[in-house]
Order: sequence, then C-alpha cells, then structure tokens
Amino acid sequence: MTAAARWRFRPGLASSCVTILLFPALISLGLWQLDRAQQKRALFERYQLNRAAPAATWDGGALTAGLQSGRAITATGHYLQPTFLLDNRFREGQAGYEILSPFEVAGGRHLMVARGWIAMGADRSRIPEIRLSSEQVTLQGRLGNPPVSGIRLGQSDAVERLSATVFRAQRAEPEIFSKALGFGVPATLLYLNPDAASAYDRHWPVPAGEMSRHQAYAVQWFVMSAVLLLLYIKINVRRAL
Repeated sequence: MTAAARWRFRPGLASSCVTILLFPALISLGLWQLDRAQQKRALFERYQLNRAAPAATWDGGALTAGLQSGRAITATGHYLQPTFLLDNRFREGQAGYEILSPFEVAGGRHLMVARGWIAMGADRSRIPEIRLSSEQVTLQGRLGNPPVSGIRLGQSDAVERLSATVFRAQRAEPEIFSKALGFGVPATLLYLNPDAASAYDRHWPVPAGEMSRHQAYAVQWFVMSAVLLLLYIKINVRRAL
C-alpha cells in the first residue's frame, strides 16, 4: 500500500453539518464587509467633490437641495436652548461629549450645530460649563451626517435633563432632538470650522474614511473561513485500515 493510499477522506456528519452552516456564513460576512468598504469609498468620493464646491449660504431651505455632506455653508441666525451633550465620545482615549446646539435662521427654520468636543472629566455628575450666546451670529462650517453612537440599547433614545439648559443624549438622531425641542430639525448637522475661535476641540474625523477598517474585517472573515475548511479536512482525513 502506497503512502497516499494509507489516508482517506471520510467526512463525519457533525463536522460536515457545522462546516456547511458556518462556511457560507463566514464568506457572506466577508463579502458584506467588502460591500461596506465600497459604500464608504463612494461616500468619501462624494464628500471630496462637495468639499471642492464653493461655499453656499443656507437661508432655511431644504438641506437636500444641492447641499450635501462636505459642502461648506454659512448660516446667519442665533442659537437656541437647550444644548445637547452627545455621550460616550472618545478622543485619544479620553471620554467626553460632543456639543450640539439648535440654531435658528430667518423664517424660523432650524438645524443642529456641532460646536466641538469637550472632556467629561473624572466626575460624570458634574455638568460641563457650556457657553452660548443668543446674539445673532454668522456660522461657517461644513454639512455632515450625525456621529454614529453605537448599538441601540434599552432606553437609548431617552434624553437626560442635566439642567434647564443642558441635556445629555446617547444618540444623535433628528427624532430625538425634535421630541426634546418641540420642533423639527434635519438629520444633517453643521460642523463648525476648526479654525474658528472656540474653547472646544473641533478636529472632526473625515466622514466615510473607514474603508480600510471594513477591508480588514473582510480579511478576518475570509481567514476564518479558510481555517474552518482546513480544520474540516484535517479532522476528516483518516488513516485507512
């Protein structure tokens, strides 16, 4: 009997069932991550095109009418209360909040303004000092999607009232803000320019810049599928009697 003839592939029922179930699932997860990477790439390309467009003046019209993520705009109006602290926002390993304030322009239209990041400090019960003027101002910034705040858990839509003028929110969604404010706001935020004078950190992450992360996840899923297949073969190759 030759050396090759001493070994035979005899798949077992249990290992075959596990492999049949898991292998397509792992491949599907890898393909899904590649698709997500492609979506982020397309968003990033559109964002770059919008950044190159000239600044527009927002007078309360629909933000979807030619005004897309990355577009520079100016808006004249005044801030309203309350200010929202978006919870669980980390920078360089430090916990903090992103400060979001409602802003009203002529005609009574509103949008939410991302004013910057502030550290939470050691005492979560301490309310950060948030300065806000009700005087008319002209804001300059770029439109963008709200920051993603993770998985929805329990009452994550609830807004915690820290004071009469400061609320804490777990998610940045227009429905949450509109319910707390009593008037509607669009999903798009105005991210203030980093070069404007401010006591808050305005180093905004570039939207749709996570293509490499999704590609890395895809590689992990494909590697797991390959390992599963190799284990299946190894387990079921047996010495012939």
